[in-house]
Amino acid sequence: MVQVKICGLKDKQAIQCAVDSGADYLGFIFFPPSPRYVVPEECESLAEDITRTVKKVAVVVDAEDDLLSDIIDYLDPDYLQLHGNESLERVQYLKTTFAVPLIKAITVKSAQDLENTKKYEDFVEMFLFDAKAPEGADLPGGNGIAFDWKLLSEIKITKPWMLSGGLNSANVQEAIEQTNAKIVDVSSGVESSKGVKDLQRIEEFIKTVKNI
Repeated sequence: MVQVKICGLKDKQAIQCAVDSGADYLGFIFFPPSPRYVVPEECESLAEDITRTVKKVAVVVDAEDDLLSDIIDYLDPDYLQLHGNESLERVQYLKTTFAVPLIKAITVKSAQDLENTKKYEDFVEMFLFDAKAPEGADLPGGNGIAFDWKLLSEIKITKPWMLSGGLNSANVQEAIEQTNAKIVDVSSGVESSKGVKDLQRIEEFIKTVKNI
């Protein structure tokens, strides 16, 4: 069965809805320009009722060590998702310093972008493929746009990966069929407005995926 990550959560009602609907991963964004931004101190309360069967993912963008330490203290994440321009040396350092499994986001516009997986493959537990942000965008992800899913149809990597970027209940089945994705990630596709999660859309998205 395909797994689901609901990302950009920042209130307990949406978190509980995602958990009750069968989400496998919950994403929390620690990047101030994002409308889905949360501060680490909020997370102790937000995450207190999340069972260990649901994985907590801390999404960061070129984060400094102090922020990562706070995130780990307050959220106790199962994964750190690196959504910035983290160098290979930085990824290696984070792996050894913080001992939290890593997800490296790779932004995609062309097949050449997928080559970026090779240098990180030995140091991360998972990849996430998202659409490359449009020129002038404030956010590296969460822009609600898709890339050409056919690019992933023959990808050869040894690590698990998530599909992200522009997914919603109407297109997720096609996306899974084209890519053979085992995990899908959604944020703006389950929102009523930017940063505001819609409980019905969360339920519908998860139900759609689980019924494929």
